[in-house]
Amino acid sequence: MEFSNILKLVRSCDEQGELENIIASLHKNLYITGIQRGLDNYRTDFEKTAYETIFSDINSKDIRDNSDIEKYLDVLLDTVKNLNKIKITIAISPNNHLLDALASWTEKNMRQKYIFDIEVDPQILGGAIISSKKGVYKDFSLSRKINDIFTIHKKEIFSQI
Repeated sequence: MEFSNILKLVRSCDEQGELENIIASLHKNLYITGIQRGLDNYRTDFEKTAYETIFSDINSKDIRDNSDIEKYLDVLLDTVKNLNKIKITIAISPNNHLLDALASWTEKNMRQKYIFDIEVDPQILGGAIISSKKGVYKDFSLSRKINDIFTIHKKEIFSQI
C-alpha cells in the first residue's frame, strides 16, 4: 500500500511517535465511534493534519468496510514504525522550517524516506553531527572546525599570547 502523502508529514522521531499514537487511537476507536473524529478536538497542528490526511487517503482509496480500514491502519502503523532513521545532533531545537529543510534535503539526495532522531547539544555551536545505524559518522559541527583550526595553528596562537 502507498502512504507517501501521510509519510511526508513525519520528519522526526517525535512526529513518528505522535503519528503512531494517532493510528493506534483510530484503530482502538474504529468499532466504537467509527473512523471519523470531530474536527475541533485536535491538540496540535500536526495531529489535525495527520487525521485529515489519513481520512483523505482512506476516502481516496474508497475503503469503507471496518475490517478493510483495520487492515489499512495495521499496514500504515507497521510502515510508520519501520521508517529509516538518521541520528543528528544540532546546537538548537529545530523549528518547522529547519525540519522541512532537512527532510527536503534527504529526500532529494538520498532518494529514500528518512526521519531524524534529533539530539540538541549547544556545545557543538552550529552545524551538525550525523550518524546512522550503518556506521556512518560525520562531524560537521562548528566546534570541531574551530578545534581543528586551533590544533593546526596552535604554535602561532600561543606565540601571540
